Amino acid sequence: MSTRVLLAGAAILVALGCSCTDRSELPLEPTTEVLADHGNAVASVWYFDSASDDGRVRLQWRTGRKGWVPGPLFPGDPAPSPPPAVGKVSLLMSEESPETGFTSVVEHAYDGPDSSWVEGLTNRKVYYFRLATYDSANHTLLGHSAPLMTTPGLQPTQVHIVATGLVPEFFSSAAWSPDGRRLAFVRPTEQGSNGYEGNICVFDVTTGTDRQLTFYEETEHYLAGPAWSPDGAWIAYSYSPTRTAGGIDYRIWRTSVSSFNAAMVTEGRIDSDPAWGPGGDLVFCRGTWGPPNIPELWIASPNTWAARQLTFDQLSRKRHPSVNGRTGVIAYAEEPLGSLDQHLYAIDPGGGSSYPLTSNRHWTEREPAWAADGMRVIFTSDRSGHREIWSHNTVSGAYLQLTRGLEERPARTAGALSPDGTLLAYREELRYTSRGSLIIVQTEP
Repeated sequence: MSTRVLLAGAAILVALGCSCTDRSELPLEPTTEVLADHGNAVASVWYFDSASDDGRVRLQWRTGRKGWVPGPLFPGDPAPSPPPAVGKVSLLMSEESPETGFTSVVEHAYDGPDSSWVEGLTNRKVYYFRLATYDSANHTLLGHSAPLMTTPGLQPTQVHIVATGLVPEFFSSAAWSPDGRRLAFVRPTEQGSNGYEGNICVFDVTTGTDRQLTFYEETEHYLAGPAWSPDGAWIAYSYSPTRTAGGIDYRIWRTSVSSFNAAMVTEGRIDSDPAWGPGGDLVFCRGTWGPPNIPELWIASPNTWAARQLTFDQLSRKRHPSVNGRTGVIAYAEEPLGSLDQHLYAIDPGGGSSYPLTSNRHWTEREPAWAADGMRVIFTSDRSGHREIWSHNTVSGAYLQLTRGLEERPARTAGALSPDGTLLAYREELRYTSRGSLIIVQTEP
């Protein structure tokens, strides 16, 4: 493998074509970020992240004795032994999978924050990385980090900054018109301190201007999730006049694109995340007014808006449905009870059993959005160590990272691909900022 590695910190330079300190196959321990238990402490990887560019990837990490307290937790308990110090860190790379084919590409005799460039890589090709840590006394293996997955490539060309000041926690994805000329999104009002209070605006890609479509004025209203109908005439969204406990009434509404004439579609009171089907039906998430409020998928017919339930298991919260415009298959995110992780699943609109949409046990994935070709699903994933926009071809099985950059731990979420596949809209939040921007970029050919 002709890979050149440039190192920062306690650095070693491995020239093109030269062998590294250790390029042997290494056995992998169970995937975990915890490396070794020692009393009330662990030696661990604090974080492991990547940033990719044209033909290269930068890996950043920090190792150390995480959480160790040099004393007993309770009076009378024996003092725990300190965890072994990390004496060597080996950066591993694979071109096969998150579990197999790893070889060491660099070793550092250093514990703490560090980084390494890996160059000479192929753009748009998937690479996997892990960290192996070794004891300082005898260099026995302590364990491996969870894997990272990334694809090098050119930086996307920015076309528009549609809006700024979007609060990350509450921004919902933007929606393209069927002709790809306009983008619907929610712009927060000036008095909206938490990002819920806002109105739908429609951005014209050709002119670079937008106009306000809805005109809600309640000081504590909720509005999110604009979704454009297949015929281009309507925009559906979730709305509640208040977020005050006891008064919330989340329902799916729709308005004409030409003027604000809102009409209620669902009965509420905990309805959200509308998504149009190819026949004009609406898929949405419905929770319960009282506990346990676990959202399930529902579908409403376009003639009467009579709704029927699609999922029933109550084992996970269903979020962010997206309907395939060609097949009607519904992609959505599941959040298991007691967890903040999300994973992608799919279900037929007629009901039945759901099935995993992406093969993943390592990463959190959310906000799926079908591409117009009916084959690719766009989603947010922390595969690279932080949140970026990815594409998964459900026919070929290929994965591609659509957004990337060299900024430190950014968050790019809520991706939406234009119908012709040439433009990608997403929300970007750079580290140390409290609000994000809605950006449109050109996709790679």
